[in-house]
Amino acid sequence: MRFIIYLALTALLAGCLRPCYSSARPSLSESKSPSKTKSGFAIFSGKVVRVIDGDTIVVLVDKKEIKVRLYGIDAPEKGQPFGTQAKKTLSDLIFGKEVHCVQTDVDFFGRSICKVFLSELLELDGGDMNLNMLSSGMAWHYKKYSKDPTYARAEQIAREEIKAGLWADKNPVAPWDWRKNKKGKSKAKSKGSDKVGLNYWLNTDGNIRHKESCRWFKKTKQGRMSKPDEGKPCKVCGG
Repeated sequence: MRFIIYLALTALLAGCLRPCYSSARPSLSESKSPSKTKSGFAIFSGKVVRVIDGDTIVVLVDKKEIKVRLYGIDAPEKGQPFGTQAKKTLSDLIFGKEVHCVQTDVDFFGRSICKVFLSELLELDGGDMNLNMLSSGMAWHYKKYSKDPTYARAEQIAREEIKAGLWADKNPVAPWDWRKNKKGKSKAKSKGSDKVGLNYWLNTDGNIRHKESCRWFKKTKQGRMSKPDEGKPCKVCGG
């Protein structure tokens, strides 16, 4: 009964999560295969066979693996401070266990965005694994995609009152900022690596390569920077 009430309240508080999922609790004695609700979203249960990181898991449903991204939270990435701890925390909570997934969306990568509940705790408080990750200080409330006040409050308590998990860090970096910074550095590195070894000038008209000290370096009508193994060496500079 608590679970039914929880789903109904969640739908109302979250503005029906575009669109609302059914508030009726499916019977776990029925098929575990994803079943469509009136909103078109799926409700399914299965065994967690892999924990990818602190907010992504793989659930085995009727011999089919479904990649699930936990709704409303964003955990530290691999290589980011607390990334390993976040993965371990989620793994300790649900790896190898039966979970109940309420899908709210499907993301760009084809992952099911779900509220994940531990099946054995469906009728009890504490069954919401997304909420557990926030309460333990192992994830941010992903406010860009979730307006859930319960999640917002859980993060606030972990951050301001308990200093749990990653909130013990004086300057924690949000995963979305970390990803953005990493992407920027990767592009800069890639751009720089493209120029590595381009210390010669190739006269593309005659396919002649010139050293930087050569009088013809960048002086030909046609040409481009090149590597030392491109074209034929200049007879003057030995390029």
